[in-house]
Amino acid sequence: MKHTGIGLEKFIQSFYVAMLTYATRSLGNIDDAYDVVQDVCLNLWRKRDVYACYNNIAALCYKMVQNGCIDRLRAVKSLVPDTALYDYVDKNDPAAQLEREETRTQLCSLLSTLPHEHSKAFIMRMQGYEFEEIAAATGLEQGNIRVIISRVRKHFRRSVEVL
Repeated sequence: MKHTGIGLEKFIQSFYVAMLTYATRSLGNIDDAYDVVQDVCLNLWRKRDVYACYNNIAALCYKMVQNGCIDRLRAVKSLVPDTALYDYVDKNDPAAQLEREETRTQLCSLLSTLPHEHSKAFIMRMQGYEFEEIAAATGLEQGNIRVIISRVRKHFRRSVEVL
């Protein structure tokens, strides 16, 4: 099916909500999902002549959204959000704050020693992502994600015992 001009516009309108839902589940953030889907729609529109030859434009859209989500997740600068690991700390206690900072520093240094995919998978799991979502974002198998997270936890335990 060819999608040029008006046909592509109607196609995008019909798939917009589905792409937005997919991006929101992958990113966990509606604002980032809007950005990714908008980028995909703009890319489709700008290169409509190139994409007109594709037989399954819906699959192409989903793949473009998936790649956009992965790029967005890779661009995240903050390694470990405070809320993910330290909700239990009393924010008014100076000793707890000092311990929290030391733990955060140790954790960040340990994360920096890991391969990028391992630290990304671990951080996403700490943020509450399901294994399926992590697998979709990283392109790894769910079984591999489980093994990676287990190994990262084991690495952290050994490192903490040494300290």
